[in-house]
Amino acid sequence: MIEPIKASLAAIRRGVATLSEPIFLESTRPDPVVSRWSIFAADPAETLTIHGLQASIQTRGSGTRNLLLKPVWQKDQYTQKLTALILLRYWTGQWQTIFPSQQSHLHIPGPFNGGAIGWVGYDFGRHLEKLPDSHDSTSQWEDLRLGLFDTFVVYDHKYNQAHLVALNLRVKTKSSAKSRLEVWKKAISKAARSKKTNHWPGLKVAPCLNRPEYISKVSRVLDYIKAGDIFQANFTHRFEAIGTGDPLALYENLARISPAPFAAYAKWADKSIICSSPEWFYRVEGDRVVTRPIKGTRPRGVTPEEDAANQSELLSSTKDKAELTMIVDLERNDLGRVCEFGSVKVNQALTLESYAQVHHLVAEIEGRLSPYHDDIDLLAAMFPGGSITGAPKIRAMEIIEELETHQRGVYTGAIGYIGMDGRSAWNISIRTIVRSGDVWSYNVGGGIVADSVPEEEFNETLSKAEGMKSALETPYP
Repeated sequence: MIEPIKASLAAIRRGVATLSEPIFLESTRPDPVVSRWSIFAADPAETLTIHGLQASIQTRGSGTRNLLLKPVWQKDQYTQKLTALILLRYWTGQWQTIFPSQQSHLHIPGPFNGGAIGWVGYDFGRHLEKLPDSHDSTSQWEDLRLGLFDTFVVYDHKYNQAHLVALNLRVKTKSSAKSRLEVWKKAISKAARSKKTNHWPGLKVAPCLNRPEYISKVSRVLDYIKAGDIFQANFTHRFEAIGTGDPLALYENLARISPAPFAAYAKWADKSIICSSPEWFYRVEGDRVVTRPIKGTRPRGVTPEEDAANQSELLSSTKDKAELTMIVDLERNDLGRVCEFGSVKVNQALTLESYAQVHHLVAEIEGRLSPYHDDIDLLAAMFPGGSITGAPKIRAMEIIEELETHQRGVYTGAIGYIGMDGRSAWNISIRTIVRSGDVWSYNVGGGIVADSVPEEEFNETLSKAEGMKSALETPYP
């Protein structure tokens, strides 16, 4: 079932947020080509979570199945346990096979026709490669959390149109599409009529590393580069705020201060994700795969003249162009593992994109997925993204684990969807605030290369963090 609805984006957000386990993939800075659509989902029919070697599948109204996993890299022929990739392929395959008969006649607008929406944390990489694990996961973030959504709103920013979609999937849940449609319409209508506004009180942000500590760790990365271990590593540091507040109000505050094409919001239990990412990880349509890494940053100028000068400086920077070139090569290699021979090409070697607080250098690479590989193989080949790890990737990740102070969790993983029709799209979860209980935190970092200056790298992270810091510290509305 699909119905057009007349409601503002604010009413849709706030109405869907009152339902269980809401998640938004929203273009808070829409673009008619790359970020035309927003998706608002909640009340998943099933939820797949992976945390370490424990996995669970929770079905709406039917309980939970628990499973034990082994890492992909563990080559024990006598162990019959599932790997995370086998489980993902099995879980998505169950409902992708029903798409032609179930949804094709509905003509759902936009790229998402039902399927899984959620996130894959940076630490999911431990399922794919044998990596050191030196930090306690004090916040208990899962490695992966995906919901199978049979009810959602699709918003078309080009025409300012919204459609409410409710599907009947072959999942044993105690709800009909018609009943869910009515519940959602009432929730959105109630939000539209309500005079109540969400409130964010403003919380003070503090760094987990001070300037000298950060500079010392960047110097260690430079030592590894000089020793020939790596060419580049994306080293990050963490900021925290302590207190209570409405995560949806914080999300709206961040969207106001720092709009982005690939924003996201999620809430469940005592966890929340508030994301304003400018970076695509990859998207898949048919057999075409496109990835768009970001490397190189300058702050926005106070005056038009200063802003133009900062753009010019970034475009002419040998260091920043070298950073991007290294990651383009890494992404080409990653795509080459699962794409047809000769199909991987660079569409844009370097272009400038400007956001509220910063300018970035961006590249675009594409390939044609091999018929012998699927979207799960692609995820395994690409994850984590090269722009937020380094080159060579595995050695850079080992150094990141040694020098950073906390597990990254959701940060620098990916947030997005795997559709029932085989299409998928993921962001890189940078510019992302996460909440666990009363702790609100974010990380910022940058690519360290041989000619990086530690003090300048520190200043760059402050520019990248400005939107998140302002959103956390500024009361709203």
